Amino acid sequence: MLTYTPYGDELTAKFAQHVVETQQLGADDITDYLSISFSVNDYVGHRFGPYSLEAEDNLVRLDKTLANLFSYLDKKIGLEHVLIALSADHGVDAIPEYKALRGSPALRAKAVEDINAAALSVAADLGIKGELIEKIALPDIYLNYSTITASTSSIETVAQKLAEKVAQVNGVALALTAKELTEQNLQYDPIKAKVQNSYVASRAGDVVVVQKRSTMLQSYSAATHGSPYNYDTYVPLYFTGWKVKAKEYTRPVSPEDLAVTLSAVLGITQPDRATGQVLNEIVIR
Repeated sequence: MLTYTPYGDELTAKFAQHVVETQQLGADDITDYLSISFSVNDYVGHRFGPYSLEAEDNLVRLDKTLANLFSYLDKKIGLEHVLIALSADHGVDAIPEYKALRGSPALRAKAVEDINAAALSVAADLGIKGELIEKIALPDIYLNYSTITASTSSIETVAQKLAEKVAQVNGVALALTAKELTEQNLQYDPIKAKVQNSYVASRAGDVVVVQKRSTMLQSYSAATHGSPYNYDTYVPLYFTGWKVKAKEYTRPVSPEDLAVTLSAVLGITQPDRATGQVLNEIVIR
């Protein structure tokens, strides 16, 4: 239960201070790098929702935890010698029932059952005996290759037929096949582009499902994230400390920009698989 209370982040911050002390970070002219993940906000958001009193209390406490950490770094090293970068890996949507009460279209669906029913329908239409689906790990649907290859239908045909059926499931906005995601250019559509950019053929499903806005396709927590919509993809990107001038920018940036920007600041090679754009506002002093 510690992960669902502000004490989880407080202990993380204390451990970070312990690392600074024992490893003597900032004690010489060689640049040191310390990465800290404050994850209680994620756990609290899932269990209680982002508009809950628990989430509000946690953010107030996290603000205090960060203030204490920065105060420690200021006394220990001097913030004029510390570059701080703060961001998040995703946003979150409110509890569907809460959004529905506020007048927004929102839904907690039972998509897994409906997807299995769609698979039965496709199997009947194609005359295939046996289970079409090996596993459902939303947003991915993995087909049962042994069942399909024993029939006269191809994997691509079954995937396309299933995607068409799944697209009609309550709460589903669209369903894309592996063939579409690997062979077509979907960059013309902002939602499909995000799905395509995140698709890894070696481990992703044969059909990928995209839910409608403010929809949970399965009920495993109070609130969740994972959609390509703004509420899940809008996060802050904040720099302060060493040579950073106070200014606010409203143009689109991404957490992807962090690694390449810090690499540029340090004058080192970017990580091999790093993406994103260097933020010259931080690099050029």
